[in-house]
Amino acid sequence: PPMAGLASTSDCVTGDVTLSWTGNAYDTVDILRDSVLIDSVPGTDTSYVDPGLASGTYQYTVQGICGGNIGGSQIVTTNVASYGGEPHVIFALEAADQIDSVAALQAALDANGVSYVTTTLGPAAWGCLGSDSLQCAWMMTGTWPNDYRITDADGAALATAVENGKGVYFEAGDHWGFVHLVTNYDNYDGVDQGVVVDGDDSFVAMDGFDSGFGLDTSDLSGTAYNQASAGNDYTDQINALAGAAGPNVAQIWANSGGGYGTGNFYATDDPFGNTISQSWEFGGFGGDQVDLAARYLAVLCGGGTPPGDNFTRGDCNADGGFNIADQIFILAALFSGGATGVCADACDENDDGGINIADGIYGLAALFSGGPPPPAPSPGVCGVDATDTDALDCASFPPCP
Repeated sequence: PPMAGLASTSDCVTGDVTLSWTGNAYDTVDILRDSVLIDSVPGTDTSYVDPGLASGTYQYTVQGICGGNIGGSQIVTTNVASYGGEPHVIFALEAADQIDSVAALQAALDANGVSYVTTTLGPAAWGCLGSDSLQCAWMMTGTWPNDYRITDADGAALATAVENGKGVYFEAGDHWGFVHLVTNYDNYDGVDQGVVVDGDDSFVAMDGFDSGFGLDTSDLSGTAYNQASAGNDYTDQINALAGAAGPNVAQIWANSGGGYGTGNFYATDDPFGNTISQSWEFGGFGGDQVDLAARYLAVLCGGGTPPGDNFTRGDCNADGGFNIADQIFILAALFSGGATGVCADACDENDDGGINIADGIYGLAALFSGGPPPPAPSPGVCGVDATDTDALDCASFPPCP
């Protein structure tokens, strides 16, 4: 009789692959992995477990043997993911362009104290979205022409994840506006597909809004955006629309000055997971990316390590030391377009409630001319801000627990 119904599943944590097929009475059943015989089992068996495989893609052939001859065979391909039970997965699906958003997100999640696994497989091929330990999925699909186009199976996998209470962040410069593939995930992305515009190259700064149910980006209005494909960015213009998971959908980002939306937050009803849909890349955000990730974490999956408690004053570049590099970092941020520190309090070296050239001078005096050290928490000691009455805050400070 012919072999029938061959299917495979893989366990995300153990690496076990389970094969199953429709029962037929053979003398024996041979199991081949990548064309190599790995086992023969009784002909009445209808399943087989290949244990503990490393991550990768494997092709299995299962063939029934009758009287020494092959009575029937089928082939199935399965993927074994590399997953150790981390609460977050980053789908690193963007191809190379002017912005490395995957690296930017990894750095921001590191600073927020959450662990993650990164895969270059799509959600369907990765196959681990059903894991009980997983809380959030981050879809980094890039910007046209180097973007990733999801498949119907990817959309089904993401939809199932939301239905199982997992948060999903989906960034895509061209997913909604150009040859949009309708999938089950459309029920949960919070985007009104009926009024999407394919966009143009005009998105270079953004305004934020208060969603009204947990995510407020209004204080980030006017933030610059560094395009991932400058000259032909084609940032999708999207509006908010409720779907199958509840009514609470709101726009959280728009082109600076108004005109069109570029990001939505969907606070779904229990037991569904929340979602953020964004038509620009995280790595292009010109503000504090660690703070932005913290806000997203809070509404998608309960947040990471609470930021803002411990820091070391004077360590402006947050490298664990107090030296001339911190003074260069401050001056570069003030006068030559350098990055701002992840912890503003650490950069306020003289603790006067502001960050300016006086802090660089204070730090240089402390290092080289016998000036007093920065006030508590002084260099080398992690602690809280004893004078926390100013407008400065500490979004994160990785060197301190």
